[in-house]
Order: sequence, then C-alpha cells, then structure tokens
Amino acid sequence: MPVAWLPVGPGRWAAPYGIGQSLLFIPFDAAGAFLEHISPPSWQERIGWFPIGLGLLPLLGVGLWLVMRRVLEAEGLEPRLAVVGSCAVVFGTIMFHYLGQGQEEMLVGLCLISSVLYALRLRAAPTTRNALASAAFAGACLVIRPVSVFSLLIVPVLLWSASKDRVTRIRILATAGLVVLLSIGVMLWYNFARFGSPFTIGYDRLGHVSKFAFDRRSPGILVSLLLGPGFGLLVLSPLLVVTFSGLGPLWRRDRSYLVGMTASVVSCYLFFSCWHDSYNGGVAWGTRYQCHLLPLYALPLALGIRRLSAGRWRRVLLVVAALSASIQVLSVAVTHHLEYVEAACQDGHAGGEELFQGFTKGQLGRRIRNVVRWVHRAGPPPCDDPKGRELIAVVWDRYVPNFWGPVIAHRIVRGGRLLMALWATLAAAALGALWIGGRGSSGSARVPRKPT
Repeated sequence: MPVAWLPVGPGRWAAPYGIGQSLLFIPFDAAGAFLEHISPPSWQERIGWFPIGLGLLPLLGVGLWLVMRRVLEAEGLEPRLAVVGSCAVVFGTIMFHYLGQGQEEMLVGLCLISSVLYALRLRAAPTTRNALASAAFAGACLVIRPVSVFSLLIVPVLLWSASKDRVTRIRILATAGLVVLLSIGVMLWYNFARFGSPFTIGYDRLGHVSKFAFDRRSPGILVSLLLGPGFGLLVLSPLLVVTFSGLGPLWRRDRSYLVGMTASVVSCYLFFSCWHDSYNGGVAWGTRYQCHLLPLYALPLALGIRRLSAGRWRRVLLVVAALSASIQVLSVAVTHHLEYVEAACQDGHAGGEELFQGFTKGQLGRRIRNVVRWVHRAGPPPCDDPKGRELIAVVWDRYVPNFWGPVIAHRIVRGGRLLMALWATLAAAALGALWIGGRGSSGSARVPRKPT
C-alpha cells in the first residue's frame, strides 16, 4: 500500500489531499520523466526532480517575492521599503526553508497573497476583472489545500472595503462568490470521484478528523506554535517579532487589512491547536502547516522595519535581522529529517515529540550542535541503537550539507563536478539578480503613500 494513500476499490488507490498541486506538477513531472529517459543510468535516480527543484520551486519563490512587493506598493509603501519588506519575509522567516521543499504550503501562500493583491487593486479599479482574479486565486487555495479556508478570511474583508458604494460592494462580493462556489464544486466533484461521496474529504478516511478537539491541551499547543523553544514560529523566525511594531501604523493605514489578517491568523492557529493529529506539519522544520500565512505578514513587518530603523532601535533591528537570517541558513544546511532520526534514536520518540518540548532537545538546539559537529568534522551525533546509528550515518553522509549541488553530485557517479559548477553558477546568478533588482528599486521614483 502506498504511504498515506487510501484504498478506494480493488487495486485502486487515492491520495487524501487536494488536487490543485498535483495538476500543477503534471508538466514538471513529464519533463522529469523525459530527462530520466534521455539521461545516462548514473543520473536517472535523481534527475527527475530537476524540473521541480530547479524550475517550479524557484518560480514559486520569485512569484511570492514579486507579489508581496506589489502588495506593499499597492498599500502606498515606497519601492525601496517594498523590496526590503518582501526580502525580509523570504530570507528572514521559515519561508526560506520551505521554498526549497515540494510541499503545498508555499503554493497556497502564493495564491493567498495574489488574491489579496487583486482585492487591494479593486480600491483603485473596482472592476469585474479584478474581482474575478481575486476570487480565482482564493478558489485555487481551496482546491490545493481545503483547510486553507481559514487563511482566506482576509479576502472578503478586503473585498468589502474596496468601495463605499453599496451596490458596487454587492456586485464585487457576488462575482467573487460565484467563482469560489465553482472552486468548491471542483472540490466536491473530486471527492465524489475518489470516495463516492462529495463530503468525504480524505482526512476523515485516515482518522485524522476524529482527533480534532478543543480540550486542555489546546492552549498549550497554541502557545507552542508561536513560542515553543524547540520549533515555535517566533523562535525560528525572530524577525517576525518586528511585525508587532508595525501593527499600530497598519491600523492607521489600513484597518480592513489588519482586521482581515487577524481573522485569518487567529482562526488558523486556533484550528491547528485543536487538531491533535499533527498540529505542526509532521516531519517538518518548524510549523509547516501555518507557513502559508507568512506572506500576509509582509505589510506589518515592513511598517515595523521602517518604524524601528528610524529610532534608537535601529541596531537592535539589525541584530535581530542577522540572527533570523542565520537561522534560515541553518534550516537549509542540513535536512530536517536528521533531528527526527536523532530524537528517535536517542530518546525513543519516533514522532519527534522531544523536538517540541525545549531548546536543548528541540530542532534549533539540535541543528546548531549538528552544524558545529560538521564544521569540526566530528561525525554524526551519537546513538546507542545499531540500526539508528546506521541510519544517522547514511543521512549524515548524503545530506550534510544539504545544498542540492553537493547532494546531487554525491549521488551521481559521473558528472558531479559539472553539477557543482552549474549549482554555483545558478547561485551566483540569483544573488546578482537580487543585487541588481534592489539597486534598481532603490533608485525608482517613489509613489505617494498614506501618512502613518
């Protein structure tokens, strides 16, 4: 039986997840199959991932950065601050880690912030086209990941604020509602095609829904998702603390955005604090299930950066930004599986519970020690269990460091140097593009902005 798949008939299996990301993957998977077909045998094991790893994922990263920047500019921020704010989210939060992963959260995040962008554009141009675009991206979030419905609460708030005219508001909401209903229809059809019932979502077939409950565990989980010393969002992305400094200016600038963002964030975190099956995202780095909300923080984060950089907190801001960026580098330096294998071997908890309960045994503490061990060539962390020690040794040998160039070159018998050269060239080109784009934006004419 395939892992996490469900039997739906004799010899038939179905995935319990949404169909959206699978549809997006089709052309990239087809390109990967073609590369496997024409490649030498020593390359075939890994080259099938190249179209997704070197094509789709970078495009998602660029798309997220660009749309966040457009949202900040639509809110009246000057181009330079828009660049700084979008870069702060990409390079200063756990988004940096997940832009290199094939999970669906970043795709949901891109559709979410794109829906927000077109909702904001309705204020300047309350056209049917913008309403349709905002609703289409919102519907895509549902088709990709149905539980993202909580994060979409900001969209109707922004749609309602698009115009003061009552008739225009009703027209915008009705247009958007029809498109979202069409997306829901696709979801129901997909459920019926898989399970014979439009209201069977897949997770209930896995037994996950039965583990949803608001009980005495929920408040502790809610706090740990944000502040847990082992994996909390603000621990692994300390730069996000600056968003609190931007809430006041955001309230004065755009109350609808703040109200909608609060509704999205609070409802999402309340839901996952009650879902006791896997509130953080399974075997993951930090809180994966909530990282699709990260693009929404770009606006308050940018406003907070501007506020703190103009006062005596400037040096503190630079220290926090440097610390946060360093943590993001640590997050990709080693595969996130290592700490789970290490915890299972040393503490006997295969689910990684020890990673959530403290800094010393948490993900960040273990990651710092493992990177230090690698720098000093001390070898993998100790393990008394022979099988666990063997598994840790394999992970350490193949995925430390975890940058795709060395990893792929290690796994391919011939052509490793060529791949390393290609990886270095792409990395240099990416850094150069960021530098050129930043310089061009800093020299751009400033757009009018609302007073803060």
